[in-house]
Formats: sequence, C-alpha cells, structure tokens
Amino acid sequence: MKQIILFRHAKSSWELGVSDKQRTVLEEGKLQTRKVALASKKHINADFYFISSTATRALQTAQIALNVWDIPVESLIIKDEYYTFNLHQLVENIKALPQNASTVVIFGHNEAFTDFVNKYGSEFIDNVPTSGFVQIDFKIQEWNSLQKGVTTKIIFLKEIS
Repeated sequence: MKQIILFRHAKSSWELGVSDKQRTVLEEGKLQTRKVALASKKHINADFYFISSTATRALQTAQIALNVWDIPVESLIIKDEYYTFNLHQLVENIKALPQNASTVVIFGHNEAFTDFVNKYGSEFIDNVPTSGFVQIDFKIQEWNSLQKGVTTKIIFLKEIS
C-alpha cells in the first residue's frame, strides 16, 4: 500500500513585488499552518518521505509543519519539479517516487493539488485551501502503478477553527 499526503502551502501575499516563486507566507498563513499541522500530527510519522516545491511559500509551510510534527527539517527533500500547478506534472513526479517511500508528504500548489485529489481520491473537493491537508491511500505496490485511491483524511482550517 502507498499513501500520499498533500499539504498545500500557506496563505501568501501578491503585494511584495517579488516573483511568484519568491512569495512568502503571511503571518495569518503561519498561524493557519500551525493549526492544521497540530490537527494532523497524529497522522504523521518520522519515517515518511517529505518533499517540497522550491517556492518560498511551500518551503516555509513545510518548515512550520515539520517543526510542529517534531520532524527534523533535514528530512525535507526540496525539488524544483514540485513547483507545478499542473496535474500531469504532479502525477509524473509521484510515479517517479522511490519505491521504498510508502507514505509521502508533498508541500505544493493548486491547481495541481485540487485536480489530483479529485482524479485520484474518493471524495470531490471543490478547492484544496491554503494550508489544506488531504490524505489518499492507494492499494498499489509501486508508484508507477498509480490508480484511484481512497481519501482517508481531510483537514481544512474551517473545520478545526
């Protein structure tokens, strides 16, 4: 069995005059990420495989969550190919994951995340919000056999506030 946890980056600002990739997390986004990370802590294990997009907002979100989960930040793998908004690219990245990674936590972006959970999960989600957490379980042995799975956990701020 394989498992994917998608953790969308925290709320960020367009008003800083920087490129999309350099946008930083707002204070509100940091607080929201901490709340979601606390609510999801019992679902996280140090043996998981943690990956982040190279976008600043995704990296900051990952660092906050890892801190709450008591996972060393050195456990985080940072890959530019996860800086994607495209479902096809996200699926290709997932299919290329190491086979020994049974559970993978990805810090990244919409539209790719919402499209992924709706194509490969069992519950329709209109939009994975900022700091949103979605877990999907797959009855597969290898990542390159990716097929529809079962959505087993959804943690959105509006449900825990």
